[in-house]
Amino acid sequence: MISLHPIFDALCDKTEPLTAEADDLGFVWSPGEKLLVFATSREFVEDALSKSNVSVILLDESVDVDLPKIPKTVRVIRVMNAKLNFFRLHNSLRSTLRFRSSIIHESSKIHSSAFVSPYGVSIGRDCVIEAHVSIEAGVTLQDNVIIRSGCRIGSDAMDIKEDEQGNPYMTDHLGRVEIEHNVEVGSNSVVDRSIFRQTATRVGKFTKTGSLVNISHGVQLGARNRLASGVKICGSTTIGDDNWFGPGAIVSNLLMIGSRNYVSLGSSVLTNLEDDWKVVGIRIFRNRLLF
Repeated sequence: MISLHPIFDALCDKTEPLTAEADDLGFVWSPGEKLLVFATSREFVEDALSKSNVSVILLDESVDVDLPKIPKTVRVIRVMNAKLNFFRLHNSLRSTLRFRSSIIHESSKIHSSAFVSPYGVSIGRDCVIEAHVSIEAGVTLQDNVIIRSGCRIGSDAMDIKEDEQGNPYMTDHLGRVEIEHNVEVGSNSVVDRSIFRQTATRVGKFTKTGSLVNISHGVQLGARNRLASGVKICGSTTIGDDNWFGPGAIVSNLLMIGSRNYVSLGSSVLTNLEDDWKVVGIRIFRNRLLF
């Protein structure tokens, strides 16, 4: 059950029950059972109703829908500024987070200047955590992971909404980071935790990164990827296996990237890619032998 008290002032009907039968908040594509989502258009409502795991919809007061046609299994709650108040409700859940004591395998080596949260961290066998690394609660490192000096693992990314006065409103990040075995994260890199409690940012096995790399919230990075220095993978993008990202490359958010692609230095990936493409600048080529 999720309390609606944090957004009581935004409810269009103040007689609404102030608990919602939902386990977690999320977008319509998020995993989890009994999700609470938001809708700012009829299309968003239809998309939400097509998902069997959506149980509650925060519906923006501006949207005109035929409520009698909505299944009785889905509760619709009309609110002012549904998107903003969805994230207000989300942020209120930070106080509900609970973590067990951290578990660190005795074979792993952690520099004396590194910070590892005493709660919510799991570190496997033969890991190496170098100087001035920070590992926050909600992070799992499998075996043989190397985190080079100055990295921050499990930080909040930048996700900004706008409040009623037009001021920036930051979204809390309540999810996790999961780094699979034999990954190496280069110096001064950042791997952000995902936004929602039931989700995780993932870095696949044998992936290697250079320095100053940012893997943002909710990214799903497959196996054996190679990220050179300065690469930025934006939020909620899914990437397959065996890709190369050259120095300074940027991959936009919410994309689906296949496997065995070659993204040259300084390039920007702004659209979905299937397998075996080459990106130079913003141009995409099938025949990698051209370069």
